[in-house]
Amino acid sequence: MQEVELIPLIAFATTGFIWIATAILNVRLLQRFRKIFPVQAESELSFHGMRHPRLLFFFLRKTTGELIKHDRQLRRMRQQFLMLIVLSLLWPIAAFTTIAGILFFTQ
Repeated sequence: MQEVELIPLIAFATTGFIWIATAILNVRLLQRFRKIFPVQAESELSFHGMRHPRLLFFFLRKTTGELIKHDRQLRRMRQQFLMLIVLSLLWPIAAFTTIAGILFFTQ
């Protein structure tokens, strides 16, 4: 197998890793938020389960950032989560654009 053929596999694997890491961090962040702020969690996150679309966007809101700014660990986890969200949007674009460029220029 040539190195050029490994690039798409690495890009897919890295994209999957970033998405899984983002999902895991989101679940941990929600669990910690519900533990530290049970009243706010009950009013803000009144739906059951961990698979609701609003759960992803909850930590992207400015009001949530203001609410957790006094808890150092939650704030750090939120910053990591935001970084992973940005990375999960930019990495696939960059990786697959690079792959398309390699395929275009090697033929």
